[in-house]
Amino acid sequence: MIKVNEVAHLYPQCKIWVKSHKDGSSGFIDHKELKYYADFDIKLHLRPLSSLTDAEKCELYDVACATDEDRDITDKLKIYYSGKDIRLNAFTPAQTLYLLKLSVDLFGLLDSLQAEKLEL
Repeated sequence: MIKVNEVAHLYPQCKIWVKSHKDGSSGFIDHKELKYYADFDIKLHLRPLSSLTDAEKCELYDVACATDEDRDITDKLKIYYSGKDIRLNAFTPAQTLYLLKLSVDLFGLLDSLQAEKLEL
């Protein structure tokens, strides 16, 4: 199982909640401060993949386009995927970065209770 401390740095836009083991103090921290909280309990606030809007689903396929031919295929996919569920598959590196920027849980942290569901 992936631990939240191993992947927290991959979510630059994410809210990060930390809690001290020593005195119980807690609060939100900035992503840049994460390295100073290695000994704290960390909870990320993430979105499930199923929470993507239709516009975000279309953008997800747009970011994978490298050529005009890819774009033609992607335009057809946008019509097909608009309004449908997207499953966690093998995304391109560009798509993975896009999903990380949206704070989408790609590592099962919500299911393992290491993250809180981000309400939009």
